Amino acid sequence: MKMRWNILVHLFILFVLATYVDAVQRFIEMPTYTEVNPGEDALLKCRISDKRGVCSWQKDNKPVGIYRGKYEWANENSPVGGDCSLWVRAATLQLDDGQWQCQVTASNYDVQDALSSPPAALAVRVPPQSPRILFNGSHVMPGQNITVPAGNRATVVCEARYGNPPAYIEWYLEKERLTAWSQTNASEVERPRVWAARSVLELGATRSAHGRQLACRAHHPSYPSPYYRDSYTMLDVTFVPVVSIVGGDPSTLANLEEGSSALTLECRADGNPSPYVWWTKNGQVIATNGAKLILAPVTRNHSGIYGCQARNSLGTSDSVKIEIDIKYPPRVTWVGPDTVVEANLFSQVTLDCKAEGNPPPSFTWYHNPASSARINSLQDGAYPISTTPQLQLHNVSYDQHGRYTCVATNQIGLEDRTHQSEAVTLNVLGPPVGAESGTAHAWSGNEARVAATVCADPPPLRAAWLWGSLRLDVPSQIGRYRTLEPATDGGCYRYTLLIANTGIADARVYVLHVENVRGFSSHAVSLTVHDARVYVLHVENVRGFSSHAVSLTVHDARVYVLHVENVRGFSSHAVSLTVHDARVYVLHVENVRGFSSHAVSLTVHDARVYVLHVENVRGFSSHAVSLTVHDARVYVLHVENVRGFSSHAVSLTVHETAHVAPLIAAALVIAALLVIVLCLILRCRRRRESVEYKTEDLDSEKAALPADAVYTPRDTPRPLGVGGGGGSVAGVGAGARYSPGALQVRRAAVVLQPPTTV
Repeated sequence: MKMRWNILVHLFILFVLATYVDAVQRFIEMPTYTEVNPGEDALLKCRISDKRGVCSWQKDNKPVGIYRGKYEWANENSPVGGDCSLWVRAATLQLDDGQWQCQVTASNYDVQDALSSPPAALAVRVPPQSPRILFNGSHVMPGQNITVPAGNRATVVCEARYGNPPAYIEWYLEKERLTAWSQTNASEVERPRVWAARSVLELGATRSAHGRQLACRAHHPSYPSPYYRDSYTMLDVTFVPVVSIVGGDPSTLANLEEGSSALTLECRADGNPSPYVWWTKNGQVIATNGAKLILAPVTRNHSGIYGCQARNSLGTSDSVKIEIDIKYPPRVTWVGPDTVVEANLFSQVTLDCKAEGNPPPSFTWYHNPASSARINSLQDGAYPISTTPQLQLHNVSYDQHGRYTCVATNQIGLEDRTHQSEAVTLNVLGPPVGAESGTAHAWSGNEARVAATVCADPPPLRAAWLWGSLRLDVPSQIGRYRTLEPATDGGCYRYTLLIANTGIADARVYVLHVENVRGFSSHAVSLTVHDARVYVLHVENVRGFSSHAVSLTVHDARVYVLHVENVRGFSSHAVSLTVHDARVYVLHVENVRGFSSHAVSLTVHDARVYVLHVENVRGFSSHAVSLTVHDARVYVLHVENVRGFSSHAVSLTVHETAHVAPLIAAALVIAALLVIVLCLILRCRRRRESVEYKTEDLDSEKAALPADAVYTPRDTPRPLGVGGGGGSVAGVGAGARYSPGALQVRRAAVVLQPPTTV
């Protein structure tokens, strides 16, 4: 029981304390900033919790009474129920605009819970005037510009006055929003209840801002929708002119050709104030049609460096330059030293060629050895010899006689342009000149043709063929010998001696003697007379052998036909011999399958027969090698059968006799040493067959050995072929006969034969 009583006491105490705490007055809602249009009602809210005191309002620190139709409680029972909100009816700027406070007296004199809210503004709206822009302290009238030099900063002010509350100001450059440096709001002096809003903009003037619109925008809820007003001005940024050239793209400038192209250039100048424009060429002022430069049609005189400049009150622009390069085809302006140039044989000649053109032309010299009347034609025998404007001919010869033409070439676009000069005729003057020696070939019984070519200028006065004790002038005839009129070919003369029914006795050297007013020369031609016959080719291998008859039939002095026949058939092959030089021959071989040409250089070396003697205990053998010298250093073997053909080039290199002999002797000594070693080995195995030899007897017998004892049998017949060495090879074999002297020494260790010098 006592426990319950204690609990009830404590609960009562807590209730009394809670009731006491709740009894203290406090604000539930305080008045806030409020705007109202003139003539409209405004509600100033104020609510008190546990209100026991009396509500009242103050405006600008002065008490406001309750007047029906002007100041009324929002709730008739508000003074009792805790709602102290106040209606301000038909608000006016003069009476109601100001700072309002809600106040409540204390609930008891000893509690001290009186309340007073912070001041809250009641703003009776007044639309401000339209914004205006000020620059340098002056009002910028509509239509006026703000002039600022490029690179400077302009301070622009926008103000919206006599508004309540103050207007909010923004800046725009075209559609770009700018950030103002500051905005200040100050009450008007003569009308303290309205405000003057002032915004300051620091604007950097640039060329890009020239001519753009600067707008000041004032926002205020009293304005008609869209609740803002603008003020505009234009920026006038002054700057030194900057120029550019229009119309000079690279593709157009690169293809300007004289007489067929036109060009229009415009000098665009960007400057404020408006600049004056002019053109220059190579630094000199030229007259133009304003800012445009018109060149129609273009000529080579229009080439140069053109400049464009502009000037205004602030200064002069930099010059913008463009190079105009007019293309035109080449033209040879001079070639020389003259149209006809005479030079002594083996002297030096210089020919010059000058030409104009753009791009600068390249030069090519052509030489035409023929003395053609068509001076300006390069189609008949002319060939290029130099690509320099100056042609230098050193040690001139008759081969350089003829016409020389200079051709100038350049390229315009993708097309080559050329111009050809008049021909310069070069006459080489001197005594007769030709090959010192030559060769000719003929077949026995046919007509021989001995010819030599001589170049001379002036032409030869007289010529004669000399051989033995005979002299035959040109032209004339004695018996079988006849000389022809020389054939002329560009300053050279070919003299021919015909010999009818040629025989072996006609093979000799014939000398051509030629004279002109500057001297004379002699030229030897060696005639070789061949005998036509039939040759047999014998081919043998391990499977058998075959023989082929070759019949040589002469159709012409320079064309030969090879006729090959065997048991299965025959074939004919035409061989054309072309002589390019006295010592170089070209063999042209042709058949039904094709043809080939082979250059043969004639070199005469030492020809002889060499014998290799090889011996061992079972016997010995001798091998004769005949070296036959042909008219060539390079030989080509052409082999053909029913399955195809092949060609094999063999290069023959012959050393001096003095060098060949030691090599042959060394080879024989090495071979002898090898044979001796082999013999010693065999003697060791077969001691019972050993034989003693007396060196003294062998030496005495070797001294008496005939020179031909080991080389060839005495009765071996010589074959009919051209190469005499072939018979020596065929004659050496198992059945060969030797002289008695050779049989006596066939077991000698080595036989050294001194080299035979031919």
